[in-house]
Amino acid sequence: MMSRRDSRLEWLFGDGAPAFCAAFDLVPDPLGVLWAIRGPGGTIADFETGYSNPAMAQMIGVPTEASMGRRLLDEAPDFRDDETFTRMRGVLESGRPEVVDVAVGSGDGPIGRVRGVFVHRAIPLGADGVLNLVTDVTEQRRM
Repeated sequence: MMSRRDSRLEWLFGDGAPAFCAAFDLVPDPLGVLWAIRGPGGTIADFETGYSNPAMAQMIGVPTEASMGRRLLDEAPDFRDDETFTRMRGVLESGRPEVVDVAVGSGDGPIGRVRGVFVHRAIPLGADGVLNLVTDVTEQRRM
């Protein structure tokens, strides 16, 4: 049984959901799943946080259990205008993954404590999920 239950992962993977989480719990880079919340006409109006690995919890400074089930725009309304939000929505609409470098400066972005240069991989997961893998490349870029 999953210690941090994500009912949408369980629906998508069934009995394989705990194995999915156990494998990604070992990944040293922050990884999390966001689930689309659709508004009228089926458009993506927001995202809800699902499973995230321990590295994500460490990066954002929020325990995994406390971060699940939160709506991004409730937490950070300005995130609607952020290119990351647009990218994740585009990944679901196109069904194609995207990989981009993202520079987050002091106080920029929806997560104020995160700063640096990151490679963000957004990968569609089922019909309404986006698997996000974030690699901190700040030190490599400084060299």
